[in-house]
Amino acid sequence: VVFRRTEGGRSYLVLTDSDGGNPTPITDGGGLVGADTGDREPALAPDARAVAFGRANLAGESRLHVLDLATLR
Repeated sequence: VVFRRTEGGRSYLVLTDSDGGNPTPITDGGGLVGADTGDREPALAPDARAVAFGRANLAGESRLHVLDLATLR
C-alpha cells in the first residue's frame, strides 16, 4: 500500500505492508514545504514494482514521476 502523508507542511509518500504495518517513507516531497506542494496521488503499478505520482512545486505546477520500489530510484 502506498499513500500520501503530510506533516509540518511537507507531503511525501509512504509504503506499507498490505496490512498497514511497517510504514516506510519512500519520497521526501522534493524538499518542499507549503500548501499544495510535494508528492501526491500515488498509483501503484499492477505488479507492485513501481509507483507513479505527481510532485507539485511552489508555482503549483505538477510533474509525473515513476519510482522503482526495488531501487527507490
